[in-house]
Amino acid sequence: MDPLMLSLDLELGADAPRHRQVYWALRRAIETGTLEPGAKIPPSRVLAQYLGLSRTTVTTALAQLAAEGYITARVGSGTFVQSLEASSPPGEPLPPRKPPVLGHRTSLLNPVAETESRWVRRPFRPDVPALELFPIEVWARLSQRRWRQLSPSQLDYPDLLGFLPLRQIIAHYLRHARGLKANAEDVAVTGGTRQTLNELCYLLANPGDVVWVEDPGYRGIREAARLAGLTVVPIPLDSEGLNLDWALSQAPPPHMIYVTPSHQYPLGMTMSWRRRRALLEYARQVPCWIIEDDYDSEYRYEGLPPTALAGMDPTGGVIYLGSWSKVLAPVLRLGYMVAPPIVIRRFREWRATWDHGLPGVDQIILTDFLEKGHFERHIRQTRSVYGARREAFYEAVTRYWGEALRLGRPVGGLSTVGYLPEGMDDRRIAAQLAAHQIQAPPLSRYFYREAGQPGLILGYAAYSPEQIIQAVRQVASFWSEWLRG
Repeated sequence: MDPLMLSLDLELGADAPRHRQVYWALRRAIETGTLEPGAKIPPSRVLAQYLGLSRTTVTTALAQLAAEGYITARVGSGTFVQSLEASSPPGEPLPPRKPPVLGHRTSLLNPVAETESRWVRRPFRPDVPALELFPIEVWARLSQRRWRQLSPSQLDYPDLLGFLPLRQIIAHYLRHARGLKANAEDVAVTGGTRQTLNELCYLLANPGDVVWVEDPGYRGIREAARLAGLTVVPIPLDSEGLNLDWALSQAPPPHMIYVTPSHQYPLGMTMSWRRRRALLEYARQVPCWIIEDDYDSEYRYEGLPPTALAGMDPTGGVIYLGSWSKVLAPVLRLGYMVAPPIVIRRFREWRATWDHGLPGVDQIILTDFLEKGHFERHIRQTRSVYGARREAFYEAVTRYWGEALRLGRPVGGLSTVGYLPEGMDDRRIAAQLAAHQIQAPPLSRYFYREAGQPGLILGYAAYSPEQIIQAVRQVASFWSEWLRG
C-alpha cells in the first residue's frame, strides 16, 4: 500500500466540504515530511477510488494545492511534491516573531474592553430614544417595496453627497422647522454626528489649530479634535450658554467653535438670542468656523425651538449638523450637514478619496419614510410619550430620592442632570448605582478642566413610567448612606 494512502486521515463527518478535507490531508502529509519533495502523487482516479469520493472532489483539492505551490504537474509524467524551501524543517512550526509596531495615533484611541457591552440599555442610560416605539413594521414595508422596485442604476455606487431626493426633503424640512435658508446642494447626508466631526476636524483645520469647545460638553468633539492634532480649548458655560466674555479674555483666538446652542449638552440650557448674535459677530471678525450641533431640537416640551444659529448667519460661517439617531434609531447611522459651497465641495472630494459614499438603500427608504409623513407622525407620538415619561421621572425622583438630588429642568431633550451636594464624588455614586444595574454617567466625565458641581446624567425617554418608578425605588433606601460616603 502506498504510504500516502496510509497517512491520509479524512474527517468525513466534519463540517468542512470533502474537497477541503482532502486538501488538508495532503497538505499535512507534505508539511510533516510524509511526502518528501519530488514524491509522486497518485493519480486522481486512484485517490478517489481509495477514499470513496468522486474524482471531481479529488481534482478540486489537487488544483488548490497546485495553486498554492505544494505540488506541480508535469505533462506525461504525473504530479509531484514541490520543495517548500521553508526556514524551518517540515512539520515544525515557524519560530515566533515580534509583531510589527502599530501607528502612534492608536495611543489616542479610547480603550474598550473586548467583553464590554457599551450599549446595554438600563435605566437611566441617557440620550437614547424609546426604540420600542420605532415603527418597524412601516419601515419593513417600505424596505420590501423599495427592494422590489430598485433600478439597476440605484445598485451602483451612491451619490457622494447622499441620495438627492433625501437631500431635497432635508432642506425643505430645515427651512420650515429650523429657519435655515438651505437648498439640496447645501446638504450632505452623513454617517452621523460623531463621524462628521472627525471628518470636519480634518477638512476645516490644520494640526495645532485651536478649537473652542463647551465645558462641560460633548466628548465626541474633543476626541475628534485630539485625533486630528488640534488644540482643544474648553470654554466654561453660564446661564446663557458658552461664556463668550470669559473666552475673549482667557482663550486664544479659535479656528473653529463647537456649540450646542438649542439644547446644550449635557446641561440643557438654550443659548440666549443676545449670546447667539455676539458669537456670530465674533466669528465674522476673527474669522472662524462655527459647528452647530442641533442633535435633538425635535423634542421640546415647552414652546417652539429657537431659530438655528445657522439660520441667523448671513455669512456662511456656520456648519449645521443634525442626526436621525436620537429621533429614529441609532442603528440607521445617518445624519445630515448643511454647509457653505466650499465645505460641501471638499466634503465631496473627501468622500471620493476615502469611502465612495454611504450605503444608498437606507437613504432611499428614509426618503420614502419622510415623504409619506411617517416621520412627522413618529415625532408627534414620541414627543407625547417622552413628555409623560419626563413628568413621571421628575415625580419619582423627587418622591423617593428627595432633596439629595436637585434636578435640572431643561425645556427639551431625552435626559436631564441631577445635581449632587457640593463635595460629593459623582463617580463613586455612579459606580454604586451601576452595581444596582442603574446607568447614570457622572457629570464630571463631561468636564475638560476641573469639574464643577457634581452630578449625574439621567435619561428618561427610553423607559416606561413603571420602569422609572421601579428603578428609583430600588435604590431609594441606599441614598442617605451613599451621600454620607
